[in-house]
Amino acid sequence: MQVSEVKFKKFEKGKLCGFADITFDDSLKVTGLTVFKTGDVISFAMPSKKVKEDWFDIVYCLDADLRAEILTGIKEKLGLPDSEDNEGLPF
Repeated sequence: MQVSEVKFKKFEKGKLCGFADITFDDSLKVTGLTVFKTGDVISFAMPSKKVKEDWFDIVYCLDADLRAEILTGIKEKLGLPDSEDNEGLPF
């Protein structure tokens, strides 16, 4: 699967940077990825749902390469270099 589109909605609060919607191969869209930063590193969490007091993931990344491609797509949308240190974050 290839990331064909990334949409990002900026929402800064604490470590939270915003939310992303990712489209794969122009045929599958995953909405509600949470984008956050810890120190100088940007990361994301897949969509989840709260049931009573616990949170459960709705979508899982079973392949490390796909997870890396999603992160690369988010970084490209934010205008960041695809590196581990994420220096120069725009937020």
